Amino acid sequence: MANSDLDLRMILLVQTLCLVFANFWIYAIGTRLHKKHYYNSFMLLIFRLAIYFSTFFHATRFLSFPAVPYFDNSINMVGLVLTLAGGIYCNYFAARLLNSVEQERDVTFQDFSGDFFAFIFYPIGVWWLQPRINRIFGRDKQMYDPNSPLDQHVTN
Repeated sequence: MANSDLDLRMILLVQTLCLVFANFWIYAIGTRLHKKHYYNSFMLLIFRLAIYFSTFFHATRFLSFPAVPYFDNSINMVGLVLTLAGGIYCNYFAARLLNSVEQERDVTFQDFSGDFFAFIFYPIGVWWLQPRINRIFGRDKQMYDPNSPLDQHVTN
């Protein structure tokens, strides 16, 4: 009995770490792309709240799993449904912003549906998405010259 509890705990740990890592990645993409292409501040707020809730929910579920018995599993199911809906919205938000920045205009769902599904299938989609994201943010980088005066290195 104790061995199966440990196995379940390790599976939950790996799941939690993967989800938290994916949330950090999509949060970085969404917030940085929003600075390049203003979408809507309210939509950005929903995006951030969904990411925060998902990360908090999964971390809390891992930490409290065996210690707190679930008397009513409906609370856990409501949290999972909210996390799933928030995750779908976050993927929609990031895919829309990615295409909007690339095309320099507002796009429709038909324009970014492929990227939406690439965000949904994160482990596979990252191989197509990340090079495009690197190209977008690589445009702004300036070459670092160590011989230039120190005050030119500081940016606001």
